[in-house]
Amino acid sequence: MTQLVKYTGYTERHLERKFKESIGLNPKKFGNVVRLHHFLKLLKDKPVDANFTSICYDAGFSDQSHLIKDFRKHTGISPTEYLYNSRKLANNLIKTLPATIS
Repeated sequence: MTQLVKYTGYTERHLERKFKESIGLNPKKFGNVVRLHHFLKLLKDKPVDANFTSICYDAGFSDQSHLIKDFRKHTGISPTEYLYNSRKLANNLIKTLPATIS
């Protein structure tokens, strides 16, 4: 935001309002959703030997507790519950490309 303020000359508050008007969320909430979406993609594509902590860091979370808190806030379940009990969330959030028929 600081760079945008310097570049555009608008106030941070004005940019936040315009962002929310265009996207529907404020920049911070949008960033959290994008980061969570990235975590789900990494989790979906994880190698067999990958651990949960490394995926957490690769997705941009500072630690597992922040991931768990954000995940539960947006989904109502913990990442572990999601991993072992449900794949419905991934189907709703992660867009998959249809296979091409040769």
